[in-house]
Amino acid sequence: MLTLVKPRRAKRTEFERAKAKAEAVRETLAKLERARHNLEDELEEAILAGKNTEALDKQLCAVTESIAQAVKRTEVYERAAEAALPEHLRYEIEGLQEEIRQLEAEGAKVWAEFEPLRKEFYKAEALFQSGATQRGHRIQGLLGEISRLEVELRELLERKEPKGSGDCAV
Repeated sequence: MLTLVKPRRAKRTEFERAKAKAEAVRETLAKLERARHNLEDELEEAILAGKNTEALDKQLCAVTESIAQAVKRTEVYERAAEAALPEHLRYEIEGLQEEIRQLEAEGAKVWAEFEPLRKEFYKAEALFQSGATQRGHRIQGLLGEISRLEVELRELLERKEPKGSGDCAV
């Protein structure tokens, strides 16, 4: 029975690690952007209310600095991923080639099991067909013989039947 199993990779490539780190930083960046937006709204309300904005200004500066750092990290991870892409593609190609080799080996194994059965089937089919032809010829011969014997029987019965004895009443 065929069992197709995709080989499991033991490790992530440098490309995949860099992409994962960049994605994690992007998620953090999205949170920081939301935080900056909220702080800007709070700062605007505080200014309009005439409140002290020193703490909000510090928080906004810290969030803005964190955003800049996150953007820089994202760029660094994306460059690392780009640099690692050729090796990642080679690794992927190698994995696909290995899967092809496994499928071919599995196919060869199944074919080795199937081939003798296929030959046996065709041998049995040829035997059946030749027997069917012989049986067909024999049946035709027997039908011809039956037909000949029926004709002979009809002629015999017609000769034995007396002529003139039939419809007359005495």
